[in-house]
Amino acid sequence: MKLKAKLKCCEKKDLIKAFEYREKPLFETDFNIKNYNRYYKKCKNCEHYFSFLDFDINKIYKKTYSEKTYGNSKKIENTFKKIISFPKHKSDNKNRVLRCTKFIKGKKFLDIGSGMGVFPFELKKKIKNLKMNLLEKDKNLINFLNKNFKNENIKSDINYFTKNKSYNKFFDFISINKVLEHLENPEIILKKVKKLLSNNGVLYIEVPDEKASIAGGLREEFFIEHLHVYSLKSLKNTLKKIKFKILQIKSIKEKSGKFTIFAFCKNIKN
Repeated sequence: MKLKAKLKCCEKKDLIKAFEYREKPLFETDFNIKNYNRYYKKCKNCEHYFSFLDFDINKIYKKTYSEKTYGNSKKIENTFKKIISFPKHKSDNKNRVLRCTKFIKGKKFLDIGSGMGVFPFELKKKIKNLKMNLLEKDKNLINFLNKNFKNENIKSDINYFTKNKSYNKFFDFISINKVLEHLENPEIILKKVKKLLSNNGVLYIEVPDEKASIAGGLREEFFIEHLHVYSLKSLKNTLKKIKFKILQIKSIKEKSGKFTIFAFCKNIKN
């Protein structure tokens, strides 16, 4: 296999084969992958799902991800405008913002995996003078962010912050929305985030919920990009292992119908 998702999901990890795909599911983005072959294994103890791929998914992110997912710059702009126009009762993002504003006390904000910047855009409308730091790897999306957030700090590599000592314990609020599931080893970035989060700062996380498995692995939560699908137990275990104190964790069904787990946490003080 080209890639194997990694995570110490629980003390007694016991994997069994769950869903297998010989062709892309209906509605999944077509990345023109030849010899499409992937499957998930599920931990019998904590119900975390691990993805195993027979191809190199990193090539997708380097070449075609934003183009295939969002389209050209004009389509990205149209999609952005459409999403921010949704009323609260139809908007995942507006409800996300409401959750987060209750936990934001300072002004120094880092958003990891900003995409089109929908979340920071709405958040800044709610919290004035919020100092935006946005992290996004995709070049097309970075170009769009630079147009929309002209006076903000936009970077493509988290190491820009971790290697600069002035950002040690710097941020009051860090968000990682629907990012960890895309990473082969999510613990790596969480350990870096821990160094950047201030002593009283809050980390906000969203991940796809294994409850979506009720549809037999054919929902968006189990699409090709998602190397991990979490359970409440596996997310709790991951956060505790890296010594985060969980303030709130919850499984929800979003306005869009997505099954999601969100968590707010802080550093455990030594």
